[in-house]
Amino acid sequence: MGFQEYKGTPFEPWILPIIPVGAKLTEGSKIPEDKIGKIPGLYYPQSERWSGLARWSKQVTNGGKAFPVWDGWYPKDEQVVGLQTRNFPAIDADVLEAWQADIVRDVAFRILGPTIVRGRGEHSPRQLLLYRLEGEFIHKLRRDYAGPGVEKFGIDILGKGQQCLIEGAHPKGGRYVWTDGK
Repeated sequence: MGFQEYKGTPFEPWILPIIPVGAKLTEGSKIPEDKIGKIPGLYYPQSERWSGLARWSKQVTNGGKAFPVWDGWYPKDEQVVGLQTRNFPAIDADVLEAWQADIVRDVAFRILGPTIVRGRGEHSPRQLLLYRLEGEFIHKLRRDYAGPGVEKFGIDILGKGQQCLIEGAHPKGGRYVWTDGK
């Protein structure tokens, strides 16, 4: 897909360009290497470098006018698209085993209702469940779990002031995929 595919959708105002994996950063950048591929950024074609996108959590994309420009920042079909979770909170299951993902999804579906699920392909049990919020904002909440014979894993609820990736390459390999193809 690409940014222009989000024009006219409920997601349009909240879409963000993400610094792609392998990107070169502007001189003096304080972005840690492990955050490349995960955080919003701006591309400078003249230097072929990226910088962080200041105040991205307050940004609202107006009418998708930036989308053609953002699409041009990436090689064809290599866009990395983020979504502010202010109005689209997400449950981010940083799990290690498929059975853990199944529990997270089953509980969320039972309590909050079914929704679309983003994964990282068949080799990773990690998933993100995206919801739509009307009313009061929610803020980030993280819980870590472990037990006898179970390595520590975490579950985040992302809300106002956070973002998630909805399209593109994951920094550790593979591409984000939606389990229902949407």
